[in-house]
Amino acid sequence: MLLSIKRLLGLFDLSLGYLLSWIMRACLYVFTLLFFILCAFFIFYTPFEDSLNISELDNLELLVVVIFIGVSIRFFIRSKMEGLSVWQRIRHYVLVSIVANAVSSLIYMSYLITLLYQRGEFGISDAEAYDDFTFFASSIFYILALYAFTPLPKLSWLSKKKVSNDESEAPLQADFFTDSTGNTHADSINKESK
Repeated sequence: MLLSIKRLLGLFDLSLGYLLSWIMRACLYVFTLLFFILCAFFIFYTPFEDSLNISELDNLELLVVVIFIGVSIRFFIRSKMEGLSVWQRIRHYVLVSIVANAVSSLIYMSYLITLLYQRGEFGISDAEAYDDFTFFASSIFYILALYAFTPLPKLSWLSKKKVSNDESEAPLQADFFTDSTGNTHADSINKESK
């Protein structure tokens, strides 16, 4: 009776564990995807003030968007050249994007908390005071993170060790276990016991 209850509880524990694991992974993927969409939305929508008209973009904002697209294309091309599957490329890109934007958001939030601590209150005008600077700083950080974490091929000159002819022909000798007279510790023990 006790053994059957133990098996039933074990089965229930495994079933609940698998179910919760699946639910948490699904939630993680959904929230990660939503955060990534917000990150992309930030890059592509923030430069436009009122409408999605290309004439509203400054030259610098347009340059940031073009560089972002170029670095993203470079990321996927280099990832493909390294032999990563499509799913691995997307996961790596999303992970780098989320971490870069989380760091940018953390810095911005710490600025807002400092502002709140100094003034005791802040309004929308305080948060919008440095919109352009916030956009450029976080976009540049995001672009640099994508550029830095792009998979690159291994450098052959770093991975290969060149061995000179003298070292390759000489046999390996282990002098580690001998003392200054050339005797091993085992030899001196054997002499003392005789």
